[in-house]
Amino acid sequence: MFINNPLITVPDEDEGPPDDIRLYESGWKDRYYRAKFDVGSDDMEFRHRVAWAYVEGLCWVLRYYYQGCASWDWYFPYHYAPFASDFETVGEFVPDFSRKTKPFNPLEQLMSVFPAASKQHLPDEWQKLMIEDSSPIIDLYPADFRIDLNGKKYAWQGVALLPFVDELRLLKTLESVYPTLSDEEKQRNTRGPNRIFIGRNHPSFEFFKTISESEAVEMVDLDPTLLNGVSGKISADATAVAPGLPFVSPVNHEDCQDLPTNCGICVLYEDPEYPEDFIFPATRLSGAKEMEKTLRPEDWNDRRDGRFQPQIGFNRNAPRAGLDHSAQRHVNHHVRGAMNDRNEAGYNSRGGGHGGYDDRRYQQDFGRDYGRRDGGGPQRYHDQRSGGGHYQQNHHQGGGNYRQNDGYQQDYQQRRDGYQGGHSRGGPPGYSRPPYQGGRDGRGSSRYQGNSSWR
Repeated sequence: MFINNPLITVPDEDEGPPDDIRLYESGWKDRYYRAKFDVGSDDMEFRHRVAWAYVEGLCWVLRYYYQGCASWDWYFPYHYAPFASDFETVGEFVPDFSRKTKPFNPLEQLMSVFPAASKQHLPDEWQKLMIEDSSPIIDLYPADFRIDLNGKKYAWQGVALLPFVDELRLLKTLESVYPTLSDEEKQRNTRGPNRIFIGRNHPSFEFFKTISESEAVEMVDLDPTLLNGVSGKISADATAVAPGLPFVSPVNHEDCQDLPTNCGICVLYEDPEYPEDFIFPATRLSGAKEMEKTLRPEDWNDRRDGRFQPQIGFNRNAPRAGLDHSAQRHVNHHVRGAMNDRNEAGYNSRGGGHGGYDDRRYQQDFGRDYGRRDGGGPQRYHDQRSGGGHYQQNHHQGGGNYRQNDGYQQDYQQRRDGYQGGHSRGGPPGYSRPPYQGGRDGRGSSRYQGNSSWR
């Protein structure tokens, strides 16, 4: 039966999730902090604390690439980023990464990033800490959690609202299961030496072969001219399989067969050593030219709904930059309505009025369930109507308050009350390190050092 009723609207399958922030309307910043951080519009100090934490992360990244890892336990203690307009006080912030930190051991790291659905990759007794209700850290492995689409269309693009790992509590709990490790698992849980592999066609093969066959244990300097500029030191690896011999696969699986003939060489490797206070110069190479980055009116592409990806580097077709869905809606709202060369009725690919943005609301649940503790990946994918981690939309308070259970609410309140890290000269009060428990200055230390760890 054919129904011709103009009052019936058929939802567009390509329509995105409801936009509760509406960056194109006044009050967008207040709505953002209320919906994402549960913070009122008058709490400017909180916005500055988020901005300071974000800038500290930028400093961590820059130092990581130019000097090495600045801190093994730093992490950004929020699920969402601030706006650039909230960076007004970041000039007063001085990052401080002077405290010595150490990385997790391998099994500790897996415990801090794996969900319970991946527990099979851990020792048996360690697995129980992720699934048994009596576990002191069971709250770190929720079976159900919220996913905020945050302007995106698909769940895998959203923000997983998972609790941040409490390092001190994690390490304290793992002390009780360390005695259960087998000798093989103990070896697996150590941070071993670096190793470098080369094949038989490499220019340095004969040199590496001489080193690997020697019984000397001292390190030998590499020749950077034979390794594309790689420097450092190498020595023989007593555990390596010599070239020409069969390599027995350590994995008992049909997809990981033994190699009848080993054609490579493995040796121990050490990075070049520099004084602790050495500063690597960050300079532009001589003759380097930065390509022009411009956006012209003719770059608007109607066939791609206006999406533009600037050219960065030498490959014009490399998709290296773009706008997310909320930014696309913002551009559509302002640019399309101003295009005088379009027909007077206005162009609207979705059937709305002039301006091309249809602010319809569809019922789309933000919660997804990605598997129970005993699962092996996505097991259920359905609307969450109740249970732990339910996300309640509160349209009377600006379109979305995040409701946690009591434990997570307490942790969230601690983070909201004051981000702490670095030194301050004026700026947001109470700013030092995040108020989490955890970390270590060595084995067994009770001092806090947060970790960026989570699934």
